Amino acid sequence: MRIYENLGTRITTRKGDSRSVKNVQDIIRMLKEIDPDRLPIFVARDLHKIPPVTFDHLDVTKILKELTSLRTEVTQMKLNTIAKSEITDIQNDMYFR
Repeated sequence: MRIYENLGTRITTRKGDSRSVKNVQDIIRMLKEIDPDRLPIFVARDLHKIPPVTFDHLDVTKILKELTSLRTEVTQMKLNTIAKSEITDIQNDMYFR
């Protein structure tokens, strides 16, 4: 099944010298207009054919920002857990006296 058939759209059959250019324009227009959730997800069948991702291809500053944010959130969660535990202990001490 062709992608445009699956998406419920039509591709105009063209003739002439400029048909390749117009076909590509039609495909680009279709991809821009279609809801992204309706587009198929492509995966690699042979993973060994995919080139490796090195640090040259990564945005290290974004990763460091996310890591810092995660550390802050984990610390805050720990503090909240400790505070809740202490409040529960104080309530239990007051209740049993």
